[in-house]
Amino acid sequence: MRKKILVVDIGGSNVKLLISQQIKRRKFPSGAELRPRQLVSETKNLVSDWRHDAIAIGFPAPVIAG
Repeated sequence: MRKKILVVDIGGSNVKLLISQQIKRRKFPSGAELRPRQLVSETKNLVSDWRHDAIAIGFPAPVIAG
């Protein structure tokens, strides 16, 4: 059985959400004012009807010294 992964891509303009190996996708605005509590709350609201086994989160950050 394949695991379903909730993928959360935190971008500068939007947070994009999807379940691995499915076409379902959702998003909401992010930006400089997005706070952790807002991120969690909005994500939970948008994916409450999705079932998943794990979560992967990506976010923009500088790479220093390689």
